[in-house]
Amino acid sequence: MTAPTLVIGIGNPYRGDDAIGLLVIERLRADYRDSDQVRFLAVTADGAEILHQLRNSQRVVIVDAVVSGARPGTIHCRDLVTEPLPRDWSCFSSHAFGLRQAIELARTTDTLSERCQFVGIEVTNVGVGAELSDDIVIAMASLEQAVQDAIATVSADREHMPTTVRSEEL
Repeated sequence: MTAPTLVIGIGNPYRGDDAIGLLVIERLRADYRDSDQVRFLAVTADGAEILHQLRNSQRVVIVDAVVSGARPGTIHCRDLVTEPLPRDWSCFSSHAFGLRQAIELARTTDTLSERCQFVGIEVTNVGVGAELSDDIVIAMASLEQAVQDAIATVSADREHMPTTVRSEEL
């Protein structure tokens, strides 16, 4: 039996748009509740936990908020096995050791998951106590679809995964 795909939602539930990774996995859990091939994990931006999961899971999808300068609501997808997160992207963390550091340490130590996709959404409203911005609410269905596509990609039984580097303007 193939190991299940792990979907990691990253976020802070108290910082508006930064909660998006947590919200998306919570919404998708119901779609996969009868599947033993997909499991979900909420992480509040702890790089050590992400590193542990990257080392111990063969198939991973990571969902997080991004600030890259693109229009809010833009969805970014990347194959992390073949391409790192751009250095000019901000993925929010209250820790010095966050998502980018965990991915690059796993890559350097050759412990990065065999199949690892990143799905991010461009955010703006990340202040403490903030609500989700309208751009994120409007893009939620597209983000969920992008995560489902990434799950299908990493779960497919094929030797090489296609590189996915796209940004969708909504």
